[in-house]
Amino acid sequence: MFCHILSIVIINLCSVSISSAFLPLSSKALQTSSKIFSSASEVMPSNVKTLLDQAKTLFDESFGADGDKNLPNYCVSAPGRVNLIGEHTDYTGGFVLPLAIGYNTVGYGCGAIVKKSGSESLKCRIVSTNNPIAEFHVSSSLEPSTGANKWVNYVQGVVLQYLPDLKDDETFVFDLAIVGDVPLGSGLSSSASLEVATAVFLEKLLDSHGVGVAYSSSSKDNMSENQRKMERAVRCKRAENIFCGVPCGIMDQFVSSAGCEGKLLLLDCRSLDYREVSMGGENASDSDSPVLVITNSNVKHDLGDGEYPIRVRQCKEATDILTKVNPSIQSLRDATMKDVEAAAKSGGLEGILLQRARHVVSENERTVKTAEALEQGNWETVGKLMNDSHTSMRDDYEVSCEEIDILVDLAQKFGDGVYGSRLTGGGFGGCTVTLVKKDVSQELMEYLKKQYEAKTGTNSILSLSNMFASTLIRPAAVRLVHSRQLTQRGSLLKSARCSSTWNWANKANAPPPTSAASDEVSSSPKNDDDRNPSPSVQQSILNQCSELHSSIMPLNASLRGPLAKNSDKGTSLPFVFLVGNHSSGKSSFINYVLGRPVQTAGVAPTDDCFTVIAPGPKDVDQDGPALVGDPDIGFEGLRQFGPTLIHHTQLKVRDGIRNQDFMIIDSPGMIDSPVNYGGMVHNSSRDRSSTSSAIMDRGYDFQGVVRWMAERADVVLLFFDPDKPGTTGETLNILLHSLGGMDHKLLIVLNKADQFKKIHDFARAYGSLCWNLSKVIPRKDLPRIFTMCLPVASTTDGEAKAATTTEALDQRALQDLHQTRDDVLAEVMKAPKRRIDNVITNLHDSVHLLLMHAVVAEDVRSRYSKRQWENRMQEFSSTVLGVALAGLGIHFNVPLQFTGGVVAATVIGVGGMHWFNSSKLKDVEEQLTSIEELSASFQRTHPQEVSEADEFYSAIWARIRDPLRLSLWRTGLSDFPAVSKSDVAKLQNILDEEIPRLRRLASPSHHGSRNR
Repeated sequence: MFCHILSIVIINLCSVSISSAFLPLSSKALQTSSKIFSSASEVMPSNVKTLLDQAKTLFDESFGADGDKNLPNYCVSAPGRVNLIGEHTDYTGGFVLPLAIGYNTVGYGCGAIVKKSGSESLKCRIVSTNNPIAEFHVSSSLEPSTGANKWVNYVQGVVLQYLPDLKDDETFVFDLAIVGDVPLGSGLSSSASLEVATAVFLEKLLDSHGVGVAYSSSSKDNMSENQRKMERAVRCKRAENIFCGVPCGIMDQFVSSAGCEGKLLLLDCRSLDYREVSMGGENASDSDSPVLVITNSNVKHDLGDGEYPIRVRQCKEATDILTKVNPSIQSLRDATMKDVEAAAKSGGLEGILLQRARHVVSENERTVKTAEALEQGNWETVGKLMNDSHTSMRDDYEVSCEEIDILVDLAQKFGDGVYGSRLTGGGFGGCTVTLVKKDVSQELMEYLKKQYEAKTGTNSILSLSNMFASTLIRPAAVRLVHSRQLTQRGSLLKSARCSSTWNWANKANAPPPTSAASDEVSSSPKNDDDRNPSPSVQQSILNQCSELHSSIMPLNASLRGPLAKNSDKGTSLPFVFLVGNHSSGKSSFINYVLGRPVQTAGVAPTDDCFTVIAPGPKDVDQDGPALVGDPDIGFEGLRQFGPTLIHHTQLKVRDGIRNQDFMIIDSPGMIDSPVNYGGMVHNSSRDRSSTSSAIMDRGYDFQGVVRWMAERADVVLLFFDPDKPGTTGETLNILLHSLGGMDHKLLIVLNKADQFKKIHDFARAYGSLCWNLSKVIPRKDLPRIFTMCLPVASTTDGEAKAATTTEALDQRALQDLHQTRDDVLAEVMKAPKRRIDNVITNLHDSVHLLLMHAVVAEDVRSRYSKRQWENRMQEFSSTVLGVALAGLGIHFNVPLQFTGGVVAATVIGVGGMHWFNSSKLKDVEEQLTSIEELSASFQRTHPQEVSEADEFYSAIWARIRDPLRLSLWRTGLSDFPAVSKSDVAKLQNILDEEIPRLRRLASPSHHGSRNR
């Protein structure tokens, strides 16, 4: 059947044989009039057939009485895996060398896709051999299970990954019985096998329903089977990361989905590229090759336990240190042993972090060398690399255990015929894998059995042989809408969302604009690659900015600082943010930029949502919960604004649009309320603050959301409609409160200027806008106002001429408007280039805000502390004086009445003084936290800036004054933490050293200089 099939011997070192039970799965009865599915049978391996018979029996026993007899049943299977080498490298984007094995998870069940309305009583039911039926409703709000039903999360998480493939009013219902012979907790990927089997089952339901899985390529025929398997693996990995809380890499799900019989897979976990590796090469015979013996210690592990996430975090910390040594290092995958040694010599990388980095970096090198040695048939080299790998995992990564070390040691000391042995899987128990000559494999098994029993007390051994890489049963074609691969491909952010065919950041993959679009929009300036930093340097700058920003967040939290939570987290792509009053032409401008109609345009308000428009190979819409719940695209921070806002956001992925390397975000048009901007008409029966009124105007904090978006945007456009000056109140308020301090990326646009028929109407509207802006921009010089219009669509030359020569504006005026529009468009297209500058500017702004907050707060706190200390000294002195007088009275035998009077007077006096001082302290605290005293503290701590009338520092102070006052009031000056000189020095160092260094790195002249 194959030119070479690798033999595998699996032995279980325990007196209790392995149960066929797997993680339990369940669902509820189905009653639906959906389309009847056609079932298909297929030849399958004997062990899978046995499992299938068990699954059928379990299904009939569990669901036979109330199941839907009109629905056909499907069987699916997914194998476990063993990793020959490359452990704990996948979540750092490294290399692994796994192979699928003959242990499988098999599912048997039926299901349907039904309308949500009318099917509320229907649930998904899953069951497994040793677990009762578990039931759940499928919805985006599904929460992970705990306790005995924790295993259900592996199924539920996968189901949620396929939910976006359905229409908004549809959901899954199914009955599914699961059995398997992959030992649980053995390091052979029982969880990944379960996830992939569930994914194949859901794909079959989608195909049978007539919708199929939403491919990330434009055509089903354009996607290879390998790509479908790859994308299935990505979904399953995301399910385990997000829903199960396990920060695993892609390896387990990938090999379970794409494993090939008789082959190992050398997988690049960053790009997901892989190649098949044969033992001894393609022409090797079965008799030439050794076999693998997999031994199960029966020490079960749980990757959701604390040690695994700790290793993931330690790798990230080690990467951050290595990046300082070599800015091109984005993960441990990019580091070499020389980098590790250099970081260790500098003193930055030491202790546990040094051990973790040393293992991962050396393991990547061993994995690549092992693949080469396997193909060459160099078994001694493979064995030595396996032994070195175990030593590294035991000593540097510390994921082995006593039982595993016993098995490895026994195998390595067996003698001739054993090439190498090591721990396989995540560690903390599980299995070992040993490369051994075939003719001594049985002898080795007997030896291990005898010695292991003597050392651990077990008294039997179960051996299973020649079970290898059974394939999936009817693997449905898979395509993926919004899975996030871990690949980082040639982009500014090294972040690709969706499949390998959906590369948002790679301009080479961008579809050409339509001819109409080419005619309407002037081309954007060419990229000057020689004048801009390379992608690796750009990514390094972004990483360093993120690291610096993260480093100041603990201080910000302790001081209740001005920086919002997650303010250091950016979006996966640069974006342009549009905000403005309704009917200002935002939607029309977006459609013009994109080159196709995406937003609905009209005179009346047409959209009450924040709409994220992103490039992709296929038109796809997602609602707010899916957008905000996506951990990769970067909008999770919107959760803080509540469910109303989340349900008023949406994602539109569109094919054939120009913005192939950035997103555009549209916002609801702003309209003044009937009474005042702040909120709805006041209800006389109920008092409401202006804040709550403002929130209730839309149901969420609109000002806060705009501020959140604008802080992360790379270009912000503020649109005004000159024809309706009465509706600009809310817009001006947003400019004042939400867009303050963002002049470097804010463009003010007066749109639709071609609609004026008389020049004095235009002048009056322009003057009115300037007057309104002067109320909220307290400067003599107003920012530039981009006065523009969009081309008027027409069907004939005559109509076009009539439309563009309306009574007043001549062709020269229109040319000016069109030129200004092109200027705005050019700024929009620069969004990706602005990302680096904006990230550095945001860091600079954040550090300045926090530094001023810290310095002024410490001045206020220290003044209060000084007054508090003076009061305590007064009380202490009075107490000492009273005690001294009483002591003197006793010493000189003064009558007790006098001594007692002194003591009483001291107690009363000190008590009264304490009461008086406490009341005065409250007055002092109120005074110190008043606007006047806070401003005095600002002037006292920044005398030079105040004397020079530095507007930058004045603007910073204006932004933090009220938040600082609120922080001091909430915490209380007596409890407010002290700001150490080292904290201030750290912030000052970022401003004086780190940010200028990053600016120089980002500067084309600096990057191009070889003398630096």
